[in-house]
Amino acid sequence: MVAGEIINIASGTQISNEAIVATLFKVTNKSVPIEQGVYPASSHDAKHWLADISKAQCLLGWQPEITLEKGLGAAFDFWKAYYSSPLGARL
Repeated sequence: MVAGEIINIASGTQISNEAIVATLFKVTNKSVPIEQGVYPASSHDAKHWLADISKAQCLLGWQPEITLEKGLGAAFDFWKAYYSSPLGARL
C-alpha cells in the first residue's frame, strides 16, 4: 500500500553540514568564509541526521542513484539558468 504513506526519499547516508557546504562550494565554484561556533548549539538541535529509506525501498523498489554533488549541481544549474532567463530576471 502506498496511498497515504509517508516515504523518505533520500540517500540513506549520513552527511555532515560541513560536507554539504563544501559540496556547495565545489558545484558553485564559489566560497565564503565560514565562522564555526558563532551560534551555540541548542538543546533541541539534532546531533545526527539520517533518513530511513527502507520504506521507499520496500514499497517502491526505489534506490538512490544521484550523488549529493550531482543533485546540488543540477539544482544550481537549473536556478542559474532560470534567473538568467527573461522570466527569472523579472523576479
